[in-house]
Amino acid sequence: MSAAEYDLAILATNVNRNEGYAVTACGALLTYDILTSLDKEVQYVWMTPWSFGTVLYLLNRYLPYVDAFMAVTLFSTTNSPEKCQIGNIVLTWFVVAGSLISEGVLMVRTYAIWGRKRNILFGLIGLWVATMVTVTVITYLEVSSWEYGPSPFPNQSGCFPVHVSKIIFVAYIMLIFCETCIVILTMIKGAQHLRQTRSAWILKMYQDGLLFYFYTLMTSVVNIIVPLTAPPGYENLFGIPQRLLHSLFCARVLLLLFEQRYGSIIFVGTNYELPPPAESSPPVIRLLRLDKN
Repeated sequence: MSAAEYDLAILATNVNRNEGYAVTACGALLTYDILTSLDKEVQYVWMTPWSFGTVLYLLNRYLPYVDAFMAVTLFSTTNSPEKCQIGNIVLTWFVVAGSLISEGVLMVRTYAIWGRKRNILFGLIGLWVATMVTVTVITYLEVSSWEYGPSPFPNQSGCFPVHVSKIIFVAYIMLIFCETCIVILTMIKGAQHLRQTRSAWILKMYQDGLLFYFYTLMTSVVNIIVPLTAPPGYENLFGIPQRLLHSLFCARVLLLLFEQRYGSIIFVGTNYELPPPAESSPPVIRLLRLDKN
């Protein structure tokens, strides 16, 4: 092995190690968040009537564990180039599907706060489809460019890419565009609602929405910069961590809606009763319904 090949082997080993650390850290954070909000999840998700929003929440909340498990398996086992190729392609499509589900969570929330207006629904569906098509095409071009080589050291765990495209940054630009459209709609409706009420939970809903947007914006910007500037092999270093964090933020957004929606439910045995909102309640509260009553 020449000095140049040895340096590349060391770089690839460090990439695998750093990706493993990043995924493990974000997975631990995701688990911590689930445990700290488990009481609310049980009360407002598992013990309430199921709806489309419930399914969306559970997919967004728990599919990231599949992504994390697949990633850690690839990082921590000795793999052939063929296994790395197939495993990373499958993992990437899981990440794409999960990211689109998370975008759907944000859109459901936006649709809810806009009072289920038909024009907002059509606009959000169009935005989601445009995002899905763009991200799918870019991801296909990205994974088609991947090539993996054998481990440079005996029994070395992980995968060792020899060619990776940089085009994936375009997909993150599309995600930023999608989420920016959502946050603009949120801010417009938020300004209207906050003129009518200063309810603590409404303030929290909009504050959290903006805060989560800026968090995901920062991770998306990192995923645009890294493929263009980082050394070879680091192009997708933060892809899975962003997926896990995105899931965490979106779950918090949807859980807050469930908490408001079902916070006044009175359980009697296996039945439940939801009293109608008081007339003094601000309009937004009466509109945040994710089921089809």
